[in-house]
Amino acid sequence: MKGTNAHNRFSLGDVILKCFKYPDDKYRYYADLSRIKIRRLDPATGQEKVIPIDFDAILTQGDPESDIRLEWGDIVEVPEADHLINEKWPGPKKEWATGLNKILLAYIQVVVRGQTNHFMLKPIKDVENDPVTIDVTPDGKLELRGSPRNPGHPFLEVPSHVFKRISAPVQGIRIVDQELLCWLYSVLRQAGVIRASSDLSRVKVTRDDPSTGQHTTVIFDSREQDLVNDLWLRNGDVIEIPDKE
Repeated sequence: MKGTNAHNRFSLGDVILKCFKYPDDKYRYYADLSRIKIRRLDPATGQEKVIPIDFDAILTQGDPESDIRLEWGDIVEVPEADHLINEKWPGPKKEWATGLNKILLAYIQVVVRGQTNHFMLKPIKDVENDPVTIDVTPDGKLELRGSPRNPGHPFLEVPSHVFKRISAPVQGIRIVDQELLCWLYSVLRQAGVIRASSDLSRVKVTRDDPSTGQHTTVIFDSREQDLVNDLWLRNGDVIEIPDKE
């Protein structure tokens, strides 16, 4: 319902990611991302407007600023691409996976018992031999530990919106492939930072709006998975897990 969790605002990239990770039917496999339509009700006039989106081009460009922020009540229509009825789906284009990783890649920090843990949330594991950790040198350069065998590894192209969030130097930024998407509950468990002393009923998340510079702090109960009150993590989020009292 609207207003249940006002902190969660999704983008078209988030929706496409979910469709490819958890398709409900065969038509989502054959999606034509170049002819997406967003149907949006204009609150001032009450009239519906149709917004055509070439998301294929957005993914090829890989610019997060081009991702479309969805509004409450939006209807996203993704048409089926033409194909032979007996054709086996070859899988999503490699360019789509690379584009989603650039658009949705997020750098977060998790503070537990005074220790800051650094993570890159990577939506899609598109290369088998991903690096394990990344270091940022004092002069702001990336160094990979556990380098991939593929010299053309797309992850090396860290988008500027992610890189500018990192205050050099930083050692040991771990890469987390988001098999369960970017929900706070799932990320904390996949990151492996929860201790016996951690109080998951008072997880604090601090988020800033890059356009206004305003900070927002919200407390979440992350003891059990509850999508109604869970948080979809964003680039730059700082998570603090206190000790039990």
